[in-house]
Amino acid sequence: MELLTRPSSLVDLSAVKRNPGQQVSDSSRYRMPTNQPHLNSKSQASGQGNFVLSLLKALSRRWRIAAILSLILAAITAPIIWTQLPPPKPTASAKLYIPAVPQTVIGQHPDAPLERGTQIALIKSRLVLSAALRPEDVSKLPVIRSISEEGLEPLDWLAKNIQMDFPEGAEILRISLSYLDGEQAKILVNSVYDAYLSEVHGRSKRFRNERLLALNKHAERADSTLKTLRDQAQALSAERGGVLDDKQFELRQELAVNQLAIFKSEIVKIRSDLIRLKAEESAMRGKTPESIQLPDNVLETYVERDAAVVENLTKQAEIESQLRKSREVAIDPENALPTKRLSAQLETIKSNYEKLRVNIRKEIQQNLQIKSKSELEQHLKFLTEEIQSSTQLEKLLTGEANDLEAYIRSGDKQSIDLEPLRIRIKLAENVYEKVNSLITSLTLEQDAPPRVLEMEKAYIVPVDETKRKLMMSAAGGFGSILFVCAIIGLLELKRKRVESSESVTTQLGLPVIGTIPRQMRSVVKRYGQSGRPSWDALVNESMNTTRTMLLHGHGISNARVIQIVSPVSGEGKTTLASHLAVSIAGTGERTILVDGDLRSPSAFRRFGIAENAPGVCEVLRGEAMIDSVIQPTSIPGLDFFPAGRWAEDTPQHLASIGPGEMFRVLRERYEFVILDSSPILPVSDPLLFARHADGVLISLFQDVSRLPFVEEVHRRLTSLRINVLGVVIHGTVNHSYGYGSNYKYSPSPVQPQESTPT
Repeated sequence: MELLTRPSSLVDLSAVKRNPGQQVSDSSRYRMPTNQPHLNSKSQASGQGNFVLSLLKALSRRWRIAAILSLILAAITAPIIWTQLPPPKPTASAKLYIPAVPQTVIGQHPDAPLERGTQIALIKSRLVLSAALRPEDVSKLPVIRSISEEGLEPLDWLAKNIQMDFPEGAEILRISLSYLDGEQAKILVNSVYDAYLSEVHGRSKRFRNERLLALNKHAERADSTLKTLRDQAQALSAERGGVLDDKQFELRQELAVNQLAIFKSEIVKIRSDLIRLKAEESAMRGKTPESIQLPDNVLETYVERDAAVVENLTKQAEIESQLRKSREVAIDPENALPTKRLSAQLETIKSNYEKLRVNIRKEIQQNLQIKSKSELEQHLKFLTEEIQSSTQLEKLLTGEANDLEAYIRSGDKQSIDLEPLRIRIKLAENVYEKVNSLITSLTLEQDAPPRVLEMEKAYIVPVDETKRKLMMSAAGGFGSILFVCAIIGLLELKRKRVESSESVTTQLGLPVIGTIPRQMRSVVKRYGQSGRPSWDALVNESMNTTRTMLLHGHGISNARVIQIVSPVSGEGKTTLASHLAVSIAGTGERTILVDGDLRSPSAFRRFGIAENAPGVCEVLRGEAMIDSVIQPTSIPGLDFFPAGRWAEDTPQHLASIGPGEMFRVLRERYEFVILDSSPILPVSDPLLFARHADGVLISLFQDVSRLPFVEEVHRRLTSLRINVLGVVIHGTVNHSYGYGSNYKYSPSPVQPQESTPT
């Protein structure tokens, strides 16, 4: 086919040219996708953080309706709360002061600081609440009597209704109770207040007093035991004449023990060396020079380094070189006299080479055995002398060690009776010192102030009714807004829209071939005041990237008939097909755009073609020939194949006759065929077309297309063994589109209208 002249600035597509009749190989056409995780398998492991982010993004797609409904519900909820809110119950509150660092006469308070949760648990404990209900004036309160008459437990009622918090920081504990009668609530709070101070923190001082009395008794017993042991030690020392307490004697004993340890260590080392030397001597005596053999690889290394071998190999290489040259110039290489003479010389040299290697190998082995015999005799002599020297040294050290052991045993017998007594005295002294130290500390702790201090007795807290109603109404309105936003966000999130190209890749395993940016005001302002030409240039650049991926991408560059599909309508498939056809035609490739959306065609508007022009439908029904319906466009190298006029019997013709013959003709005449087809999920037409395409490209719209629909489309295509090239996503937001005013863009030769998602 005669091609159009291509500008030098365009991509050279000569690498992808092929015969017009060439078909895509089976391995490429029916390539099944691999490693495709199930839908949402990635999102299940992403955690709650990603869920909240996805929920907010889903809500942003429906923010208008969410704002309207939430404001309506808030406007209804807030007045209802304002008018119907019941009056508050009187609340009685008391406060306790728990200083984080209390002032004490010692460095640290004897009572451990209590955590917030621990203090609340102690106040609600049965110990404190039982003590609070024990006084007569409390047990006769009307609220307590009415609870008892109803068959309920007053202690459980009080534990349920009493409240504790820290309104002013960690050091202020507030005890509160709300009841219809404020005075009764005040009495109950004061009773809990007093019971907590008495039962919890009042017990601390009583416990310290009891502990001090017990420690004094332990100190008396420890003093008596220590005095008895010291008397026994003094009597035993007097009987021995004071020798057992001599520090020099103990030092001599210690030095003797250390020296004995050194001698024993040396003896063990010498004996180990003797065993090793005797074993080595025995092994050496069993060896003979004839038994020493070099490994074959070592012998081969010596042989190859021999001068005679090197010379032989060099001569052999020279004759081989001469033989090759002789064969190249001879008319009859095999029968020429020089060739025969050189071949005979080469055979003789090779024969002599093998004999030479054997002789040199034997000579090296003999030299090794002669050398090894002398070294073996010298080493045996050295081992014999070492064994004799080590044996004499062992005997000498053994005698010295025996003398030291006898000396140490005689000293141990002198101190064996006094040593246990010394240990008992040391332990008794330690016990006595610890007990007296505890007594001193506990005596100082008696003056420590309470860990919890009184701050305010119970009083009835005044309530600002207007402020309360205002806060509750605001909270109800805000809660209504959050409720509506959460419901709408969850409903939208459940639809599982395509949020980004990464979601298509990670959740469906489909490659993203390209993206088309979303038109934004900031981009229009940045790239031109009029907005439209510069924006079309950006779209053109993104389509050039998609075209390059299709024509040169690994595994998809053999596709000549490319079908554009989408799950449902309004996902930009016609826009993608038009742009892609224009982009490929701009490279100089003869291209045709086939409008395969037979039921609702729209591509004709983008190229100024008449709406009812005959096309695919008429060709399928046999009412028109292909040549008569193909129309040229204003784009060089691009023709248009209209959809034609739809009829009720068109699906039957598409299913029975099929478009196979039509595509065969188009393959012969055009280098690339771009097919814009109907959405896959509503009708079966695209699947019938796809069986004749080299690959299918799925068009999606970010924040509009739904992942389950995309997964279903992919499942249908792969079940029919149709090659899915990947997806192209419209309406993306990417910083890569904001190159700046310094970058130059090529204007698009056609101005396709953007698809509007519905």
